[in-house]
Amino acid sequence: MIFLRAGFRFLVFSAFFFVLGCSSFSIKKALPLNRALLFPYGLYKHNVTLNLANGQGYNFSGLILTNQQLNSIRAFSQFGNTIFKLQHNKLTNKLDLDVYFEPLNNHKKELSMFYEFLNLLLNTRMTEEDSISLQPTGNAQVVLVDFSDRDTNKIPRIFTLKHPQFSLRAEVTDYDL
Repeated sequence: MIFLRAGFRFLVFSAFFFVLGCSSFSIKKALPLNRALLFPYGLYKHNVTLNLANGQGYNFSGLILTNQQLNSIRAFSQFGNTIFKLQHNKLTNKLDLDVYFEPLNNHKKELSMFYEFLNLLLNTRMTEEDSISLQPTGNAQVVLVDFSDRDTNKIPRIFTLKHPQFSLRAEVTDYDL
């Protein structure tokens, strides 16, 4: 019995130090001062809280890879399982969404709508503003975006999207440009 308790204690402390080690923020590459996009092309790691209008809320971590040809998004549970993946081919405008977390299967429409706003955010020109509003073409809904805690490259570490059907808070924990 004592062996199991010691083993369990080791597992808990190992997980704790792993989480601490993974939560540090580092900058991989300095940016030129004349960059065009608020979030330049690269790989971004983040922690996200998504709250839907129906009261359901989800916490997950994720990766966003963005470049001239595609945006690729992966969301992971607290255990590292893939919740959903979304890939947008910018050249063909094809959007692929695969959901692996059963409760989110009923919310594919909301995830696709959320991506419309995220895509606009990823293509937002460099701004010093703390708040902006985004509205996809042909969509009557507007989302308000607040930025805070910009790093030395002026990339917001935290941003919040507010929409009548969802709110989202994302913290950029790391990036590689």
